[in-house]
Amino acid sequence: WCDSPFVRGFEVLAELPNNDRAIRKYFREANVGEVEIKCRHVPIQAESVRRKLQLDGTGKVALVFARILGKTRAIVCRRISETTEL
Repeated sequence: WCDSPFVRGFEVLAELPNNDRAIRKYFREANVGEVEIKCRHVPIQAESVRRKLQLDGTGKVALVFARILGKTRAIVCRRISETTEL
């Protein structure tokens, strides 16, 4: 764990295709209700994605869109805090 105001750690929970249906299915099964969306060099509108997700769970995750091996992927993760056991 790196304790720095300039670095944030994330635990990867899933790597999904950039597909609304797959993301909604995962979020529904994982009981996700709140999402932080990050786009890394990918032309995606975060608010448009958020509206499509239809969140009604209680969990909190981050959804990072990134290019991996030339394809856009959706990476579901959660922030690692000082209290998180590794």
